[in-house]
Amino acid sequence: MFITIHVKPNKRKEGVEKISDTEFVIYTKKPATEGKANEDVIKQLAKCLKILRSEIHIVRGITSKKKVVKIGI
Repeated sequence: MFITIHVKPNKRKEGVEKISDTEFVIYTKKPATEGKANEDVIKQLAKCLKILRSEIHIVRGITSKKKVVKIGI
């Protein structure tokens, strides 16, 4: 399954906002440098979906705020 994520880095709050079944907005306190925001995105998404972090892979948008993520192995 593929989902679209819009990342909001450097925010005061952290959280996941579900827009639809395949679209999420993730707020993170981490900066968008050196992959810190990406790590936090994976961590928060795994917690929200109640799956392992190893089941989440960013397939498009590694350096972008808009990402496509593959869920599952």
